[in-house]
Amino acid sequence: MHSNSLVSADWLASRLDDHNIRIIDCTTHMQAQPVGPSRIISGRADYNKQHLPGAQHIDMVDDLSDPHGQLPYTAINPSLFV
Repeated sequence: MHSNSLVSADWLASRLDDHNIRIIDCTTHMQAQPVGPSRIISGRADYNKQHLPGAQHIDMVDDLSDPHGQLPYTAINPSLFV
């Protein structure tokens, strides 16, 4: 197991066929609004257009954020991430 959470593009490119590596795309776009909070847009449409071979998309808001959290993007309980 690699001890770092982030790896270089070269490291990843040389291992795209390694079935022990999981590539997760959590792209989220934030659009500033003239008044009020930023608009949050899932990056799933970009993922559907093009992504690295074997990558999976997990939505930051719908899949990884606690809807009852006190702050935006409060992480879900790890036991819910299956």
